[in-house]
Amino acid sequence: MGTFHHLYFTGTPTAIMALGATFSALEVVPLVLMGFEAWDNVKLSRSTSWIKAYKWPVYCFIAVAFWNLVGAGIFGFIINPPIALYYMQGLNTTPVHGHTALFGIGLAQTVASVKEGLWYARSAEFLHQPAMLTLKWLRVIGDTIFAFGTVALAWFIFGLKVGWSIEKK
Repeated sequence: MGTFHHLYFTGTPTAIMALGATFSALEVVPLVLMGFEAWDNVKLSRSTSWIKAYKWPVYCFIAVAFWNLVGAGIFGFIINPPIALYYMQGLNTTPVHGHTALFGIGLAQTVASVKEGLWYARSAEFLHQPAMLTLKWLRVIGDTIFAFGTVALAWFIFGLKVGWSIEKK
């Protein structure tokens, strides 16, 4: 139901849009609570020796909670009003509010959508400009770091499964 705010201009009844907007706004609450839980675990890790082995997964949860707050919280509230979605729906700002993965790309599209129209902002003419292509290729850096983090987490989980010890002996 939290995605119903994407249906503003599809003939969706007002009650459904209201439910969607409410659930969309409330999705930040568990993310903030997850951040508090991770922070409490960091404080615990300073008091007990066995939990020090789990320092990096706990830091990962804190980082995820922070970026979810920025992505879903801040960018979500920027993109969710109906007037904003009228110009931005289906552009590169849509993934921005969920993942903050496209810093700057979606804003250029929004300006083009307001000035020229949605058709132009989604056209190959606009998307294949040199500046837009450069911004798209710059994403490779962040995506690569994210991929390495995913592999490291999978390696850690596999290590738990087979009984590898992280503690120094």
